[in-house]
Amino acid sequence: MRMKLLAIYIKLLEKYLNIGFSISFPEQDKNVENFLADIWMNPNLRKYIVERDTKIILEMAGGSSIAKEPRDNYVKYMGQRGEILYLGRRAKLAYLQKEKEKAELLKKKAV
Repeated sequence: MRMKLLAIYIKLLEKYLNIGFSISFPEQDKNVENFLADIWMNPNLRKYIVERDTKIILEMAGGSSIAKEPRDNYVKYMGQRGEILYLGRRAKLAYLQKEKEKAELLKKKAV
């Protein structure tokens, strides 16, 4: 009985968690993509991403101390590195998409 209730609870929880991912807001997505494209053009963002990634790698490799870092800190640094690299990748793709759209628009105007 307990296993059946647990299985039902897990299925309901999965169903509940999957509801939020199916909703999309196109106007908000467009604003986010424009923001990311604009910040990618700023060289300070690219510099920040490189410096932060380097610092995280240094901390993951042991940092400035000789004492071994706990596993929790290592997982935290992996997550931070993933987030900063994802931000950079997404901003760069948004910028390239925006440039591609500009080039296509100019091409249409020239014809």
